[in-house]
Amino acid sequence: MLSKIKNFKITKKVFIIYTGISYSLFLTFGLFSVIYTPTKNPQINKYNIYTSKPLQVNDYSYKINTTDARANKIDNIFRDYECPLEGLGEVFVREADKNNIPWYIVAAISFQESSCGKKIPYISGEPTYNAWGYGVWGDNVHSFKNWVQGIELCLVI
Repeated sequence: MLSKIKNFKITKKVFIIYTGISYSLFLTFGLFSVIYTPTKNPQINKYNIYTSKPLQVNDYSYKINTTDARANKIDNIFRDYECPLEGLGEVFVREADKNNIPWYIVAAISFQESSCGKKIPYISGEPTYNAWGYGVWGDNVHSFKNWVQGIELCLVI
């Protein structure tokens, strides 16, 4: 009987050793597989592996605003202040670029001189379209045919 107990103790030791080794190997390989998991390669072909349908790319359309951002800035300010010069931002920018001056100068002068075209001189009840105070002194008032001509001539002069 004693020999069976000794054998049991020996097998218990062996069992513990083998259990410890297998447990440590399990943990080692388990951690190794978690830490060193191969990264999934991006899909190389354009077909899904689980379907026979090819990958389809949806069509997208969008609108590109091709107007000059400077013109939009001028127009937005004129719209915010409800100016009669609203919508002429492109003319301001085009003429400023043509005459090699800063794009905001003539718009700023119109704000200073006439509250952006709201307070312009009139000749015989007709508007002069002179929002820049050009040629206005005493009874003399220079007039333009329209806002565009006023912008063009004020930049030249």
